[in-house]
Amino acid sequence: MTTIYKLAGRLESDFPLTTDEIKFWLQESDIGQAAHFYGSNLVEAKQCAQRISDVLVTKYLNNPDRAAVPLDNKSRVCLILNNFALHKPIRGCVFEVLDKLETFFEESIKEEATLKFDPELGRMSEHVAVLLMRVTGYKLKAVNVLEFTDGNTQFSVQLMLALLLKEPAYELGLLCNCITILLGFTQPQAFFDVSKGVEEASCLSFTEKIDFIMHLMLRLRAVQSLSDVLTGQLDEMNVMTPLLHVATCSAMRWIMNIFRFSSESSTQWRQHILLSTTFLDHTVTLYMLMQCDALQRSLERTSPDLSIEMLRGISLGFKFASLCTFRMGRHAGVVRIFSLYLHDMLQLSMQYVPRDNPASSVLMRVYTDMFHFMSNIDALGGEEYISSAEVPKELLSTSLLKSIETFLRRERRGTRR
Repeated sequence: MTTIYKLAGRLESDFPLTTDEIKFWLQESDIGQAAHFYGSNLVEAKQCAQRISDVLVTKYLNNPDRAAVPLDNKSRVCLILNNFALHKPIRGCVFEVLDKLETFFEESIKEEATLKFDPELGRMSEHVAVLLMRVTGYKLKAVNVLEFTDGNTQFSVQLMLALLLKEPAYELGLLCNCITILLGFTQPQAFFDVSKGVEEASCLSFTEKIDFIMHLMLRLRAVQSLSDVLTGQLDEMNVMTPLLHVATCSAMRWIMNIFRFSSESSTQWRQHILLSTTFLDHTVTLYMLMQCDALQRSLERTSPDLSIEMLRGISLGFKFASLCTFRMGRHAGVVRIFSLYLHDMLQLSMQYVPRDNPASSVLMRVYTDMFHFMSNIDALGGEEYISSAEVPKELLSTSLLKSIETFLRRERRGTRR
């Protein structure tokens, strides 16, 4: 008899689980032991998971008696459900019973938040957020988080940052969802009340939210934390994965949206990104190098099959770099040292992509954005602000000028089909 059956049988008893028992089942249900815990009969395992989840929600999480179910045990029960939700075949069983959560549980979360933090156990709000992300297939939205936190923007943002910085790190899907939620906090629809008419929606109110988020990010140095998380993931990859692409692009859009919608200190925000974080010179650089390598491999095929999503990501990278370096003088010029992808892009050719290919115009846009970025960092203006010894040979102004001339001659001479 597999372990999940033993847990289901134990919960049929009238005697509640003790703290030691809850700790035991928390260890037994760890995803690393999924094969042993769930067994080979998936149908029966799902039935057991359904019954267990129902009991844990209705008799433990919803229990208003603090003596019967202390707050720390409710946190541990959340972690057991999180273990279930991490195992994809069982995930739906947990999702089906979450509608049974009552106000007693919400009150428990608020009460637990006022107590001294237990670093080993963590916060119940964190466990619930993780649970919601997993059962929704990592598609939780910013508006859902704001609903969960009663519209508390600061707590919502800090909760996502706490999940991003958790050690050991959560799975990549969850980290990506945290970043897309942060992006959602910079989009008006997250704060739009559907019960009100469009004419009542206040642009000023949204701008104030963005200003608040920007100052919170500056105070917490959150962009550097985000850069550390993404750079760590990018360093481990040989090729770009769809999840990491979405996460990196969402992070860039998040930073750009704060600039676009803030009403104050927008230049300070750009200066902070460029001078006080490694997001551009590390995270974005790694992303661009990997995507340019993928683009090169695609163009070398007999019949190039270009991913429009990949091209839009590269284009976004150039737009982001242009935003960060605009009118930043010598600070912008230093960025050239890290921009090896400029040389890589100039070695490629667009001539093998037919004009009627939907990717053709997107690829043209990529090069337009690239030249815009090169203008911002004065890539052809010499090495006035940087030492020639620090600049890779292929990124010296004279070398880039030759590469551009060769690129343009090749494209002009080539025949676009």
